[in-house]
Amino acid sequence: MKILFVSRTRSDKKNALNHRLKMLAGGLKRLGHRTDLLYLGDHVRTNPPIISPVGFEKMLPRCRGYDIIHAGTAFGGFSLCLFKRHLQAPLIHDMHGDGTGEMLMKVRFQSGRLKTAFWVLQNSIMEEVVIHRADYHLVVSRPLRKLLLSHGVTRDRVALVRNGVDVDRFRPAERTGDDPFTVCYAGDFQVWQGVGLLTKALQRLDREDIRFNFIGFRCTSQDQARKERLKRLLGSRVRLIDRLPQEELIDHLRRADLLVLPRPRHRATVVAMPTKFAEYLALGKAVLVTEVDETARFVRRHHCGLVSPPTAAGLAEGILQAHRAGRKALETMGRRGRRLVEESFSWEVICKQYERFLIRIVESGNHASTDHSFS
Repeated sequence: MKILFVSRTRSDKKNALNHRLKMLAGGLKRLGHRTDLLYLGDHVRTNPPIISPVGFEKMLPRCRGYDIIHAGTAFGGFSLCLFKRHLQAPLIHDMHGDGTGEMLMKVRFQSGRLKTAFWVLQNSIMEEVVIHRADYHLVVSRPLRKLLLSHGVTRDRVALVRNGVDVDRFRPAERTGDDPFTVCYAGDFQVWQGVGLLTKALQRLDREDIRFNFIGFRCTSQDQARKERLKRLLGSRVRLIDRLPQEELIDHLRRADLLVLPRPRHRATVVAMPTKFAEYLALGKAVLVTEVDETARFVRRHHCGLVSPPTAAGLAEGILQAHRAGRKALETMGRRGRRLVEESFSWEVICKQYERFLIRIVESGNHASTDHSFS
């Protein structure tokens, strides 16, 4: 098969969606298929995304000659849907998350509300178009599939293809040294990541025997102000680390005792499936997640960490429970998590699932007639 992956952004943009597109394309290529990546931002104006159809007609020759076109989110699929009659292949919309919900969180919690309100309206329009005009849809979680079905999409047009992890790169390593008990958060600081919630939890823990690492600060005035605030609130117990190359990041994560995903409850977080969840488990580390998204179900079913309510008090108690359990118990949880990842979250496994989905589409001979759903 020939599959074209389309992203709205430029090719030098590093984010979770572009990483997903690259890993799916690379995995299918290793399975013997031809895959290409098209970054619309390298060729047409895509900011704000709703104007991306302007000048898109010149991109149509780049979209021909494929068996499948895979569009990353509504932003990547909007122009393709508007020019859909010119396409010669089924169009798959990789939903990835609730984009409108994420914008609504920004309206609620951040400044610049007028600008963000425009993005909410923009997201709503683009998602509505893509949800109803794309031939098939990918989702990363069962709640996201439920959300999509509520828009009137039939189940046979939806496939569950989760975010995966490179299990060869993210692998466990034997702990060395005798560092204090360390709790670590790594990632970005958007409101849906829950760093504010975690900060309030850590303020409740006046314990010198528990240390905290925050990793991922960018060289921006906003992140520098965030660092100063965390230092003021948490003092010498916290270590604040800028963004790191991946190998250095992995090394820091391996030295932690507990890795945290402190997400607050919101329509945007309920349907999410954070990429870092599989990465944390692949390192053989116990995780602490909030009772918000599907990660909680996996943690409980496979006994690979702890689950807390999405409150400061709940997170604080979860950290104390992990500390009381001790390192041996946490290491046992980590080994269970690693097994879960090898069975269900490795990119090799996920790409084979996606390959089966694509084969059924191509063999069906039309754009939406057979059952392509995976659970």
